[in-house]
Amino acid sequence: MKRTFILSLMIFFITGIAHAQTKTPPTPATLNEVSYYNKGGNSLVALEKGKAEFVTKVKGFGLGGATTNYELQGDKSSVRIAASDSLSFIVSMADGTGDPSTWYMLFKTDVKKNKRIANYVNTKVYGGKSGSGDGIIPYSVRSLGNHAFEIIPSTKLEKGEYFFVNQGTSLSYGGKGVTSFAFGID
Repeated sequence: MKRTFILSLMIFFITGIAHAQTKTPPTPATLNEVSYYNKGGNSLVALEKGKAEFVTKVKGFGLGGATTNYELQGDKSSVRIAASDSLSFIVSMADGTGDPSTWYMLFKTDVKKNKRIANYVNTKVYGGKSGSGDGIIPYSVRSLGNHAFEIIPSTKLEKGEYFFVNQGTSLSYGGKGVTSFAFGID
């Protein structure tokens, strides 16, 4: 009898531990809005939503090339996240839109004159090298089912200011900006 009780108790604890390690992340209630996934609390934290404007600056009357940036007002996001090796974010996409990698870009920003600035593209002329901006952060995507996806940055996010941009929202702003989801790492 004692042996059966102890065996039953061990099975109960092992099952409980296995269940605790396989938490299912929550699904965002709103489509196309990126949230921080707090794994410890198994909860979502809404990121600062705003409009990042396109700003193109021409150098040397165009002969020196140009830079196109996204600029978001304010020098610091109200959403603060502690630095960690395993940060991730969750977004729920509309049916038929695919995964977030075709819509969202993650940037580390430079803060200047009360703006968070993310370099999107550099254009050179006369044989110079053009290319994507230096603040773009690659990430991987994991499907959670029901059109929800986990976004996992490919590198550790260091202290600073960051934002996602939804490239598909540029028509909403007449091609002059995009919806952004900002946060800061402390």
